[in-house]
Amino acid sequence: MKLPAHAEIVVIGGGIIGCSTAYHLARDHKADVVLLEQGKLTSGSTWHAAGLVGQLRSSASITRVLKYSVDLYKGLEAETGLATGWKMTGCLRLATNADRWIEYKRLATTAKSFGMDMQLLSPAEVKTMWPLLEAGDLVGASWLPTDGQASPSDITQSLAKGARMHGARLFEDVRVTGFDMKDGRITAVKTNKGDIACGKVVNCAGQWARQVGALAGINVPLQPVKHQYIVTERIDGLATDAPTIRDPDRRIYFKEEVGGLVMGGYEPNPQAWTTDLPGGDVPDDWEFRLFDDDYDHFEQHMNQAIARVPALETVGVKQMINGPESFTPDGNFILGVAPECANMFVGAGFNAFGIAAGGGAGWVLAQWVVDGEAPLDLWVVDIRRFSDLHRDRQWVRDRTLEAYGKHYTIGFPHEEYVTGRPRIVSPLYERLQKHRAVFGSKLGWERPNWFAKPVGRLTYTQLLNTRGGIEADLTVARLGEERFYVVTGTGFRTHDFSWIGDHVGSELDVTLTDVTEDFGTLSLMGPRARDVLAAVTDADVSNTAFPFGHVREISVAGHTVRALRVTYVGELGWELHVPIAATGEIFDALMAAGEEHSIRPVGYRALESLRLEKGYRAWGSDITPNDTPQEAGLGWAAKLRKNTDFLGRRALESISGGTPKKRFAGFTVDDCEIVLLGRETILRNNEPVGYLTSGGYGYTVGKNIGYGYVRNADGVSDDFLTSGDYELVVAMERTPAKIHLEPLYDPAGARIRA
Repeated sequence: MKLPAHAEIVVIGGGIIGCSTAYHLARDHKADVVLLEQGKLTSGSTWHAAGLVGQLRSSASITRVLKYSVDLYKGLEAETGLATGWKMTGCLRLATNADRWIEYKRLATTAKSFGMDMQLLSPAEVKTMWPLLEAGDLVGASWLPTDGQASPSDITQSLAKGARMHGARLFEDVRVTGFDMKDGRITAVKTNKGDIACGKVVNCAGQWARQVGALAGINVPLQPVKHQYIVTERIDGLATDAPTIRDPDRRIYFKEEVGGLVMGGYEPNPQAWTTDLPGGDVPDDWEFRLFDDDYDHFEQHMNQAIARVPALETVGVKQMINGPESFTPDGNFILGVAPECANMFVGAGFNAFGIAAGGGAGWVLAQWVVDGEAPLDLWVVDIRRFSDLHRDRQWVRDRTLEAYGKHYTIGFPHEEYVTGRPRIVSPLYERLQKHRAVFGSKLGWERPNWFAKPVGRLTYTQLLNTRGGIEADLTVARLGEERFYVVTGTGFRTHDFSWIGDHVGSELDVTLTDVTEDFGTLSLMGPRARDVLAAVTDADVSNTAFPFGHVREISVAGHTVRALRVTYVGELGWELHVPIAATGEIFDALMAAGEEHSIRPVGYRALESLRLEKGYRAWGSDITPNDTPQEAGLGWAAKLRKNTDFLGRRALESISGGTPKKRFAGFTVDDCEIVLLGRETILRNNEPVGYLTSGGYGYTVGKNIGYGYVRNADGVSDDFLTSGDYELVVAMERTPAKIHLEPLYDPAGARIRA
């Protein structure tokens, strides 16, 4: 079929967005529409989309757009005679932690505000709806019954037929090569098969939208990213109307397809698709093509999926899909009229929910093209939200990959992106930094969000290996914006220094210095520690001025002392890091000031007893490279809810939300004649379940104390721990023991924060 010489509107791109836009222009506005597709309809990224259709977003207008898609897909087959594969299965969104559950409760409120019925379900209700699902780690789930799934190619072909039925003309194998321009407007579309004079152009070219836009001098800031999912063989017991599942804490999703499952996910380490072509352009001939399977990269999703749906461990994989999807720097799609060209409109960058948005996006974009203004509040997707900053390809790539990694993370209020910063700073930037400004970013500009107090912060953390095992545990004090003071155990200095040095990225400008010989450390601990310290310094050491978990430099006996309010004994106190030559003078000053409070020196054996009563772990015995933070009861120190990558994160994510196969616990023995040293066997209901990693006597609580890991191949839950009867085997003799899941001394931690 020969191209027409003229058309009122030319739509570029024959994926779901282009076909939907052409359909709505023809159906609703009786417009003279020509659609040009460089290959075949759907051949870019539409054909390999997963096809999940959700509706709820934080914007009322975008939710309305997505709801429109669902309503359109319900009735499209009746209009065109072509099936769409639409199934209103509903969608379960799973929550495995308190933060996610709060997010869902807020979403349910939002849904009600937007006129949608989102329900909150218990784990038992989820299990009833999806029997093959492992629900043991769930807090609950949200349920939106009107969500569903569809066949992307079928919907697009149905929209294309509908467009033709209403008078639109669709041409395949026609590639746009440029534009004739006059006074900042497009006057004709140039193609490999002739030119078409036109009044308006709609750029729906998908992953080519940036390149098509550049032909007219406009910027469409998107980045193709490799996205993978698998299609499994048939799974026994899987209902054909099973709800779609989004499991964001495991970063994965599922939908039923021909008796099997489609499963994919959004990893924290996504892979951009950048070619060797100029500007990293997408090849013109990328038609119905995929990348090679990458099971190494996909393994993180596979592990999580098997944990969620154990049946996947034995089912075959029919096909892996590894194809490019267009993503944007803020995770929102791009609609509207380009600021550089008054008659080019854009519909692109749908961040893997183009099928969910396709129907509604075509509806509002068609109205926008005809009226010249947005029919709804579409600011969050308006192309004019970008600036010249977004012409920087590297910046767009880095920020887009960060946004991709946040696809399934919890949306904490006021969370800021971190890539590509600082980009634009005012003359006040350095001055405000000196006042300890904590900056946010708006369209590239750094601006202060708040001002931190001048007291430095302390963080207890671990260094992990690739298995998630604990290679070191440290206290890190932030002395300045780029200056840190790292404290570790005396015996571990060489190991920890080397581990940090070996794992500092070569691209980072880091100087690592061992200052052990420069400082002596005096631990001032006990209920009267503040009284003693206040007597030897002019600094304010009140709880308000110097709270727990902070560091300050104070003057004691004429010397500058680095005071860390931290403890390994479980009492109010400070570690005083003292210039080595001044250690004697400061010791004398503390002893003199503490005399009226009955101060006295204690040794490391006392510290060991006190740390056992408090439940503090010792590296090398209680925590080792074989133990993960979750197993050791230190999962709170691994910030998985943030999008920051770190060594061992992948391993922790693979077990996050599940029930560990071993867990750290405390034990006491009433018989004072018993001596616990470590390696004593732990018996639960007469069966060996582990051994003690450390032990000793607690003189404050008056009991023998031991710690160790309780193991069970089927998982160690709280119920498993507390429901058993325990004994310890000490020197081949069995003695009754009591298990403890909280510290024996001051379990609320009130004394250290006094």
